[in-house]
Amino acid sequence: MRHNAVLARIETAIAYRGTILSENQAIGPNHLRPDLVAEIDATIYIVDVTVPFENRRDAFRLARERKTTKYQELIPLYKNQGYQDVQIVPIVVGSLGAWDPENDLFLKKVATRSYLAVLRKLCVSECIRWSRDIYVQHLTGAQQYSTTSNAIPLELPSTTEAIVNSNNSQVITTIDSQDNRDTCSTQISQHCQESSPTMEENIVDL
Repeated sequence: MRHNAVLARIETAIAYRGTILSENQAIGPNHLRPDLVAEIDATIYIVDVTVPFENRRDAFRLARERKTTKYQELIPLYKNQGYQDVQIVPIVVGSLGAWDPENDLFLKKVATRSYLAVLRKLCVSECIRWSRDIYVQHLTGAQQYSTTSNAIPLELPSTTEAIVNSNNSQVITTIDSQDNRDTCSTQISQHCQESSPTMEENIVDL
């Protein structure tokens, strides 16, 4: 969900500048499946998106190191095919919308400065949107997205509540989907502020 949404944005940017050689295909003796393998100016880039739950710098660094270590064995495979330069490119975006500035080192190769600024915002917005919908679904039990590859968030259904009056009689009230959504959004904002007090330090200016 979050991963695929960010990946789609990155793939679109890469396709303008280079050639996508493979997408989520088994490669090498251990059948590793990097999200994308792209060729740009005779260089192979093994691109893999990761969305860690933690938004701190250490979590981003560890996530990047895990991806680099995981796909290290693919470098000689492509060099044996005649490519002189093979690079592993983890793209790290926090689940609550933190952007790893190291992403820009690669993305500057495929995007202009103005488009890179837009791309950052799109990727961050995708993560926040999906995290929000996942949280709303957790709270309400109402599915927020379809199961198709191009998943679109669904509307919350109206919720019927029984409110007990002082005379012990019940009054049935209906809360529409927007009220449900607004309430959950407020809870998510409060949750993010409480659980990630240092997150602002790890987000680049968008």
